[in-house]
Amino acid sequence: MTNTPIEFVLAGCHAGHPLDDLPALPGDWCWFVDRWTGPMPSTAELADKLGAPVLDWPLSFDEQMSCALTAPCVLLVRGDPLVATPHRHLVDALKSAGKRVMVRRRIGIAELAAEFAPAKPRVLPGSAEAKIAEHLSEQKGPLLVVSDSDESDLSRYLDERWKHLWLSHLGGEKIFVGRHQPRSELLSLLFIERSD
Repeated sequence: MTNTPIEFVLAGCHAGHPLDDLPALPGDWCWFVDRWTGPMPSTAELADKLGAPVLDWPLSFDEQMSCALTAPCVLLVRGDPLVATPHRHLVDALKSAGKRVMVRRRIGIAELAAEFAPAKPRVLPGSAEAKIAEHLSEQKGPLLVVSDSDESDLSRYLDERWKHLWLSHLGGEKIFVGRHQPRSELLSLLFIERSD
């Protein structure tokens, strides 16, 4: 065992209700939120719940490394943070730089959605229009499209060749699963299988 303090925490939060699954960490930390693996609450909501300022995680890898090397950081993400390649890359780079890193893993939205599909679905953000179109036209495996902005209209991806389900607040008290689009800020559209 080493006595070196942890300097970076990659904290997965439950995919269904991240505000109810925030880490409790003693000491002074710089808190950040990343939305790569799924929608997260606003920085204001997170700050209110944590009692500390929360900033959006920068998009540039160089900026991310600069933040992580400057001060002890907690990076909040939705679901299992090691599913996303950029998070794995970041953890590897920090370890190579001599930083002690802790990863807090959680069930991701793909695992929750897999309860309604024949296999674990591929997950894409609603803004990935080209990849969604490609998957729906060529692939046969399930696909989960997750809203990643307030303007997301996932209904534009509906395709009569695919069986689908609307999913909302998976794993939370307000869970919705059904054929009709609900009014929700945590919206997902699961394409289960092709019918042709």
